[in-house]
Amino acid sequence: MSAHRYTPFYCEENCWWLAQDPRFSGSRVEVVFITNATRSVALFHQRAAEEPEAPVVWDYHVVVCEYRDNEARIWDLDCTLGAPLTAPRWLEASFDARVLPGYAPRFRLVEASTFVRGFVSDRRHMLALDGSWQAPPPPWPAIGRGLHNLDEFVDVADPRWGRVLDLDAFRA
Repeated sequence: MSAHRYTPFYCEENCWWLAQDPRFSGSRVEVVFITNATRSVALFHQRAAEEPEAPVVWDYHVVVCEYRDNEARIWDLDCTLGAPLTAPRWLEASFDARVLPGYAPRFRLVEASTFVRGFVSDRRHMLALDGSWQAPPPPWPAIGRGLHNLDEFVDVADPRWGRVLDLDAFRA
């Protein structure tokens, strides 16, 4: 994945850049926020896992979904199985048969161009109480201009951006 801008723990920014990749020309592309009402969603096969078979519990995670030739492909830059994966393969590896109680995912799908135009992050969500970084920030400037709005995308009850689906609906 070295061809893409990538900084660990900044999936929303990684996907903001990825959504603009010229190789998606001619494809329908959506940015997908994965979270739930408690902001505790478990994904398997993630780089940040402490052990290879262990899940990572994210407050949210972000991937890009590309639709081309009647197939959906998921670009999860944090997946240890590589990217892209077909949507069924990625779902199977990340969730199927292993959705942990209380960690069931919800998926917010936002058209890529809408996300690129509308997303603003000043990275405040990555600051610890003492003002230090929880993870080093990316080398590029913070994304967007205006008021920080990451929570609008992550809050599954907020209707402003895209549509929200449960696992079965997203799988379909």
